[in-house]
Amino acid sequence: MPSFTSGGFTRRSSRTEAFIKSVEANILTPELYFNIPTGIEYRLGEEATRVHELLYRSMGPTTDLLRYFPDNLYLDRRRQLPTWETEWTTPQVSPEPLDIDATGLFSFFVEYKYSDSERRAPLKGVETQYIGIIEREAWLTYQRLTPGNA
Repeated sequence: MPSFTSGGFTRRSSRTEAFIKSVEANILTPELYFNIPTGIEYRLGEEATRVHELLYRSMGPTTDLLRYFPDNLYLDRRRQLPTWETEWTTPQVSPEPLDIDATGLFSFFVEYKYSDSERRAPLKGVETQYIGIIEREAWLTYQRLTPGNA
């Protein structure tokens, strides 16, 4: 299995790696979730660092689709949502994990990011260890999408 790296960042800190290993071992385990790696490093392999550099110098919504694509897609092996193939209308919870051929498995994306730069003053409702990366990404997007005199 490839190591996890962020869709937007090609290098990981040891804290992030430890966090990912802990989540995989205790929460998003293979017994409960199918894991499909989707990040830029998984899709572009050896060229990921070069593509990452090009994307950060390029601006526009197309590059954002690659830059911010999450690391992994997870499918919950126990929760199914109603589909056109089912007669039930509410989500179902299976007592046993379902196999990969099950229809309607609940899915969600995960992006593993941890910022080593921490904002000194906290913001309401957001833990300070996440502020550095959130602020930087929001600021880059704001600058790109907003007129110069905003």
